[in-house]
Amino acid sequence: MFQDVTRRYEMEQALRRSAHTDELTGLTNRAGFNHALSAGIAGGHTNGTPLALLMIDLDGFKAVNDRCGHLRGDQVLRTIATALHASYLTECVTARLGGDEFAVIVRGTDQDAVWALVLKLLKDLRHSVDIGDGEQLCVSGTIGVSWLATGMTERDLLRQADIALYHGKHTERGTATTYSALIDR
Repeated sequence: MFQDVTRRYEMEQALRRSAHTDELTGLTNRAGFNHALSAGIAGGHTNGTPLALLMIDLDGFKAVNDRCGHLRGDQVLRTIATALHASYLTECVTARLGGDEFAVIVRGTDQDAVWALVLKLLKDLRHSVDIGDGEQLCVSGTIGVSWLATGMTERDLLRQADIALYHGKHTERGTATTYSALIDR
């Protein structure tokens, strides 16, 4: 009887983990991210705790898939996941939203500390993929940053991070951009 309950408990825990974990990378998946973002925003509004959202899109990843195949692309995604499992991100929620899109939720940290984290992350997201004959493909990440403000919803925060991300992709890939009303025009 004791063994059956233990096995069932372990199986239930494994199912819970898999429901919120991306199978390829081991990062939080979109469902887990949405849950964490809702909880973080609620906590931020209740306690006044700062919350930043970092949206990440990989640069050069499509070329890896196109020229080297999806297995090599999966290796790159796992390498990026390793960077997102770094010790300086242990207090953050790191997620793969799908394809080559990732997100990081940073709670309780001021803007200077978040910017230092972003600069370190930009460096850690840079990788070269050897494709033979001395040729390499470069992969990096462009990051859009938004900050929770009074009255903001999940949708507002995601929209602002997305605007910052795509502003960065259009101006200079491999960089980070913080949302401002100026880039929203």
